[in-house]
Amino acid sequence: MNASELLKKYREGKCTADELALLETWYLEEDMAKKEQLGVKEREKDIATIQRHLNAHISMHKSKKIKWWYSAAAIFLVVSGSYWLITNKKTSPSVAKHTIKQTAITTNKAYLTLANGKKIALTDEEEGLLTTQGGVKISKTANGQLIYENDSSMDTSNKTLINSPNYNIISTPKGAQFAVKLPDGTQVWLNAASNLRYPIHFSGDERRVELTGEAYFDVAKYPSMPFKVITERQDGSQFLVEVIGTQFNINAYDEEELIKTTLVTGRVQTSISDQKNKISLSPGQQLLLKNKKMDVITVNTTDEIAWKEGNFVFKDTDIQEVMRQLARWYDLVISYKGSSHKETFTGYISRDIPLKDVLAMLERGGGLTFKVTGNRVEVTILK
Repeated sequence: MNASELLKKYREGKCTADELALLETWYLEEDMAKKEQLGVKEREKDIATIQRHLNAHISMHKSKKIKWWYSAAAIFLVVSGSYWLITNKKTSPSVAKHTIKQTAITTNKAYLTLANGKKIALTDEEEGLLTTQGGVKISKTANGQLIYENDSSMDTSNKTLINSPNYNIISTPKGAQFAVKLPDGTQVWLNAASNLRYPIHFSGDERRVELTGEAYFDVAKYPSMPFKVITERQDGSQFLVEVIGTQFNINAYDEEELIKTTLVTGRVQTSISDQKNKISLSPGQQLLLKNKKMDVITVNTTDEIAWKEGNFVFKDTDIQEVMRQLARWYDLVISYKGSSHKETFTGYISRDIPLKDVLAMLERGGGLTFKVTGNRVEVTILK
């Protein structure tokens, strides 16, 4: 719906609750006297600007199944930094009283550890050749991606050099993402606080990498050499995802109870090292692994990989998981006070939004307050 249609519905008294909230919140935020002087075209321009920047929406689901939708108001609150309630209540959330510097740190940042132990801060490096090791050139592209290419000047008859087990590790800190093109042409996008270990040469009958955290893989097709992703579980066993050529996402953070594998295209086969059971996934399916039990569900793959596009997506997510995601992106230490919080949150929030606005929006859901000291956030559960 465009701005003129929204204004027309408003004049006719046909706005939905969300549409009315958008208009009313806008008027509450601005100087009413000033806005009264604007004509329809100016109002349409302002509303259109708001609509173009609507990049967050949140709803809170009460345990009683009663729902409060804050979509339009919450979107506007995040975009504008306003702390007004639709009901004209002018009390700001307690988080607004604190000076909060947190924003997304650096979205394209990573460290590369070479086989000899040397560590390179990739953000500080200029584009071009970074180093050569084991007959492979490692470079950084103009858009910040790390790529591996065989050195054409290498003596290909030197099998010892090619088959040597030289491994690199690429690591992203909190608040950052990074992309790497592996020696076989596979593209990998790493989410915040993640590590990927891989050989500089893939040899033998498989391509094996090790992941901690979250990554999206676009695997190059080599039917005779399956691509395998290993994640270590807390009980010491390994979770294995095996593919030929496909696109999939793995979420395997140590602090999360679940390991989630989401298939976008192609086909994958999953297994646990100490079990014989293997499960295959089709596009649009997600495998959930918890306590050695594997379940398959159908998901919206766009939502599951929204982090690649710079967004948080919450779906009936409890406050603990919400805060774990925020902690990884804004580099936070979280603590809690009060009883358990039964509400869950659903919505879309841009990762570019300042932390103070995200917390203010969560407070509006009810039952929570936040106290921020440096990078520490204390969550008080009120009910």
